[in-house]
Amino acid sequence: MNYLFKLGQLFIITGLSLLIGCRFSFNETGGKPTDSTDSLVLVIAKKALRSIQENKPDSLEILIDSKVLRKTKPEQITWIMQEGQSIIDNYLFPNDTLILKSQSINYTTSGVLVINTLSLPFQHKIYKDSVRYFHFTLINNKIQKILINNYHPGINIIEPKRTEPHLQKIDMQTDNIRWFRIWYDGGSINKNKKYGSNRGYYAVSGNREKLEKIGMKDAFQDIFKLISSANFDSLDYKYRPEDEISNPEWLYLRFKFHNEEYKNLGEFQISYYINEDGGKKEEMSDYIVIKHTEKTRYLLLKDKNPELVQKLIEVAHHDYQKFYEIIP
Repeated sequence: MNYLFKLGQLFIITGLSLLIGCRFSFNETGGKPTDSTDSLVLVIAKKALRSIQENKPDSLEILIDSKVLRKTKPEQITWIMQEGQSIIDNYLFPNDTLILKSQSINYTTSGVLVINTLSLPFQHKIYKDSVRYFHFTLINNKIQKILINNYHPGINIIEPKRTEPHLQKIDMQTDNIRWFRIWYDGGSINKNKKYGSNRGYYAVSGNREKLEKIGMKDAFQDIFKLISSANFDSLDYKYRPEDEISNPEWLYLRFKFHNEEYKNLGEFQISYYINEDGGKKEEMSDYIVIKHTEKTRYLLLKDKNPELVQKLIEVAHHDYQKFYEIIP
């Protein structure tokens, strides 16, 4: 899947962590490890990646600190193996010069700990703006933590404190649209199909007038009407979306409105998995997900809303001709 549009939203993370004794507040942080340490921790990280690639969990566990391993659940190792293999198969292994390295020193009651971290950026083989990171933390040449996510190590993800309550009814109108964006990812099914200058995915965006030009105003109003009359199957609050299992066909709509009632609720979003990838079920593939104010969510079961499903597919598969964004 192409992920650029999801920065700040998509966040996939798992960890194997160690609580390191009683720390003093004094901490020294250096820019780069020494050459000898640098080469050794990199060798260990590459061994871990090779174990993941070859589906050898026992080989990976040997590289992990024994104290960490005792606290690690089997499903965590399984997740790392599955997610890691998917990345290694579909993304390019980074050149050593692209690997981000840092070292810090912690003074504890049991002595001095030298903590080495490596972040390896894997670029997608097709979608060049999609980058996944393996983050390794090592102490005494043993892995203490493995993280897999979409974020450069310098990015902090902060969930907004504001929690807007759910509305009794969502009554969106196309006449009130200030801005919209259609994002479509063809997944594995349509990965080679051309959409303007892009292959496998596209985006179209603009204001209310643009919505009329692309011939989607009536379809959008039908979608809004069906949502307005629907009975929500579940309500929750969710800032970061669920982890994706594979490469599904997916539609993601975004709107901003200028009417006072909805303007203050920020961006409205509608997302829907049209087709799964080879039967690999996504956690939210049974639902149409509607969200505003970054984390206030409404869930509609797709089986109960077939008209809405058909309208969303109509929007996804429409030919937008000259209106596709050149660089989504």
